[in-house]
Amino acid sequence: MKDNYLIFMSDKKGVLPILEKYISNGKFKTIYKDSCNFYGFWFRLFRKFKLPFIKMMFDNWKKQKNDKIEKVIIFDSGYNKYAIKAIKKSYTNAKIILYYWNHINEYSEKFLKDKLIDEFWTFDLEDVKKYQLKYNPQFYTKKIVLQNNNIEYDTLFLGRDKNRKNYILDLKEKIIEQKINPKIVIIEEEKDFIEYEEYLSMLSKSKAILDIVEGEKMGLTLRTMESIFFDKKLITNNQEVLEYDFYNPQNIFILGRDKEENLKNFIETDYEKLDKDVVEYYDFESWIKRF
Repeated sequence: MKDNYLIFMSDKKGVLPILEKYISNGKFKTIYKDSCNFYGFWFRLFRKFKLPFIKMMFDNWKKQKNDKIEKVIIFDSGYNKYAIKAIKKSYTNAKIILYYWNHINEYSEKFLKDKLIDEFWTFDLEDVKKYQLKYNPQFYTKKIVLQNNNIEYDTLFLGRDKNRKNYILDLKEKIIEQKINPKIVIIEEEKDFIEYEEYLSMLSKSKAILDIVEGEKMGLTLRTMESIFFDKKLITNNQEVLEYDFYNPQNIFILGRDKEENLKNFIETDYEKLDKDVVEYYDFESWIKRF
């Protein structure tokens, strides 16, 4: 792949920094220095009074002129209008693309008014229709490989509460009644945060992934991507998976649609491998080419 793009993001925790290690080849860059808290007092002060010191918040890329970069892709989590201006000056011939990796909300909707951004893309089909944006779905990478561990449990859930705790615990009881062995880890405090590599180790010991999404707007989730790339069965309440090319009732059990009494049989049957082209479509290399 030609060195004609850069990706900017600001996440310090979560999935993006993990994916960066596997797929970046130097293409991912952090918009803010590690010492700079985006929501910190000093940043807000510099921004409010338009002080020149705000440039100190950005990494050294702001000083590097480069007219060979064709595209700069900025995740919504890394958006900042001052950073956009600095990027525009540093990469003089680049098309600036903002990619919504999250659903558009009242806060992020205002990004759409930024005249310095050339194109707006999203992973969410509903936001495509609502805001007339370009579509590029959730992605993952085949460069991440699970450990070959012995299976210890039938299904795994790991995630933050997000108003899902009661639903998940009720579901856990129903699953256990069917003699299905789940591992449920609900993160309620920051001190309980589990690094993604540790989660992957846990996932390698599970037959299936439990994916519980809150709210009406769902889109494709990271757990869905993991099931595709790791050949793991998926138990989910996200009915939108019915609309995608990877849907196979042999591999995906939809809560609220499929009969709960069939869940144990679903767990015990083998995963049916997807066509290679289907998996490739959701790989990072394909994702970046679609821009």
